[in-house]
Amino acid sequence: MVAVAVPAAALSLGNAADSGVLIAMMSAGEITAGLVFGAIPWRRSAARLLLAAVAGSAVAVGLAACAAGSLALLFPSLFLVGLCGGPSAIASSALLDTLASRAALTRSYTVMVGVSLVGGALGNAVGGSITEGLGHRQAFMLNACWIAGLWAAGTLFRRALEPAPEAGPASAV
Repeated sequence: MVAVAVPAAALSLGNAADSGVLIAMMSAGEITAGLVFGAIPWRRSAARLLLAAVAGSAVAVGLAACAAGSLALLFPSLFLVGLCGGPSAIASSALLDTLASRAALTRSYTVMVGVSLVGGALGNAVGGSITEGLGHRQAFMLNACWIAGLWAAGTLFRRALEPAPEAGPASAV
């Protein structure tokens, strides 16, 4: 929804061409966080890291909703959205590495990318309808609520996302 709400916000605030710079700020945040997050060996599980990044995304998109009345405030808030998005992608990939068998890993990545693309397309379609009907600020806010709902579901089912502990010698019977 953010990809649709950003151009609508730029248009509403005076200049549709500003949407390119706003999207670039979000991309810069993703790249920055991706480089830093990907370079750190984390002690936490990929599931916990993903949940932390999703929680950050919900807050960041909520802040973007609050900032949606000012281009000057949208720039840093969208950078923050990107800062949370980069780690989400890396943690999702790392989580898949722990959940899928080695033989099924390529197919699993393919499914994950496919689902992500379909989800993005659906989000853009819904975001377009919401933005057109309610406005860009509400589209940002509903997106933040959706992300918070995903975080809540992930938190409830986190144990299912954790890999099973390795069987020790006592259970090798």
